[in-house]
Amino acid sequence: MDDDITQLISAADISGLATSDKQDDQTDILTTINASIDNIEIAVTNPANGYEFYAYEDTGTYVYIMSQNANDAWICKRMTSASGYMEYAKGSSDTATNWTNRATLTYNDYAHTF
Repeated sequence: MDDDITQLISAADISGLATSDKQDDQTDILTTINASIDNIEIAVTNPANGYEFYAYEDTGTYVYIMSQNANDAWICKRMTSASGYMEYAKGSSDTATNWTNRATLTYNDYAHTF
């Protein structure tokens, strides 16, 4: 990303008139910088980083999706089919048992779970 910023500064050729080519070049560089920042935010703030898909079930009322990491910690997402409302439960071990008991886990919204 530092190289992109340096490139943007050096590409800021202020001699002569503004041209669409100069504008296109700067837009491309800014888009690249923005994409880099977005990827950094996702990597830092996503609590599901390092988790892989474990199981899925659609009961008609709820859709359950369970993920686990290499240490057997798990995250279970429960979406209410009618509204799309998403709730979460998480734990630090025993993914298989918690998948079996998914209907009785304690779910909460994202902010209260993570």
